[in-house]
Amino acid sequence: MSDSTSVFRRKRGLNPTVKATIQRLEPRLLFSSDYVGLFKEQEFTQTGNSTPTPSSTPDAGAAEVNENATGGAIQSGSLTFPGGSKQNLIITPTDGPLGEYGFVYSTVSALDAAWPGGTYTIKYTDGVDTFQYSLSMPDADTFPATIPQVSNISELGNVDPSESFTVSWNPWDGATTGDYVKLELINNTSGDTVYSSPWPFESSPLLGTDTSDLVPAGTLQANTTYKGQLFFIVPSQEVTGESGVPGFSGFADVTTFSLSTSTAISVPAAPTNVTGSLGSYPKHVLINWTPVSGATSYQIFRSTSNSFSSATKIQGGVTGGSFADSTASPGVLYYYWVVGRNSSGVGTPSDSTSGYIPLQAPTLTVTDETHHLALTWTPVTNASTYQVWRSLTNDVSDATRIANGVTDLFFNDTSVSGSTDYFYWVRAKNSLGVGAWSNVGMGELT
Repeated sequence: MSDSTSVFRRKRGLNPTVKATIQRLEPRLLFSSDYVGLFKEQEFTQTGNSTPTPSSTPDAGAAEVNENATGGAIQSGSLTFPGGSKQNLIITPTDGPLGEYGFVYSTVSALDAAWPGGTYTIKYTDGVDTFQYSLSMPDADTFPATIPQVSNISELGNVDPSESFTVSWNPWDGATTGDYVKLELINNTSGDTVYSSPWPFESSPLLGTDTSDLVPAGTLQANTTYKGQLFFIVPSQEVTGESGVPGFSGFADVTTFSLSTSTAISVPAAPTNVTGSLGSYPKHVLINWTPVSGATSYQIFRSTSNSFSSATKIQGGVTGGSFADSTASPGVLYYYWVVGRNSSGVGTPSDSTSGYIPLQAPTLTVTDETHHLALTWTPVTNASTYQVWRSLTNDVSDATRIANGVTDLFFNDTSVSGSTDYFYWVRAKNSLGVGAWSNVGMGELT
């Protein structure tokens, strides 16, 4: 292996050339927190929308053990090659229970010569028990047929960190649900992996047939550059070993790309000039406000008391400067607040305003009796009392109120004369005022 360079990713005290190689490969662990792995890997770099090109040290072979088994972290281990040569694993307990052995190579042929097809034996102890895995690699390499390439790279140059966003990639020719895709995002400044899609042995990993992954809002920092790594992984062997942790051998292509976030913006200020309609509309309360700079939408809150802490959001995603609340109950006074929202979050609530829908109209029936005309009507929700109006013509504008404060749902009009048509209307009333006119009812003494 004289033509290779060590890839012990967490080894301390190495020379600058090897350290640079380690930093390049630092985040590349193909598995979940507990695993035993053997893999060959090809690395590429994508710049803009161009086709990914091979990295300067594009090919790697490595064996890794990462275990928190019953006895604790791995204490020691070894890798035996198909020809019988053996190498000790490098143990890095300060960076996690990791043991590994590997090199990078300038060509695939050099990689294949050092890591031929056959059975590899990984043996390790966790301080209590000793475990052994036999993992095979085929004679012929089975790297993915397609190099990973991000398809929406232009959108990733100015990502809003307060919003979720999608990383998409070109389809992988010939991939099946037995293959895997892996996405990682690494902070260029700290070197920390800030996002990692599920590993092959974790729940719901990305499969070879997937072509995108959604990164949750708040994952990234504002005004920061990240390194993305997109893996296509072809398993050769998947086993559950003696220690109960998964074992894996396979091939991977990984493409490195760049991602940057935008500068954070402030949440919107409180909307102003908020008004509510006071019984002006029979079916809704109309809320108006002056839009504020920086708000992309608004949320509407409502309560029956003038306290924002008791309010409930009744609508979100409102655009413009008005909203019609058709869910309000007629005859009830409501208090409203408007809150602006943008990619950084929700802003300060506006001052409150009030509004209500007027009481609805009762349905009136007039019955002719011998000595009076009997009026009955349906109840109106939230009404306290009722008014009765009468006219000698079928014109409500000529009507006179003949009864007020009626608490029953009927009224007998005894102040009528025979051989005369009378027209009636009823209106509900509460502390907010009177409601809509009922239908007209006509009666004449029999």
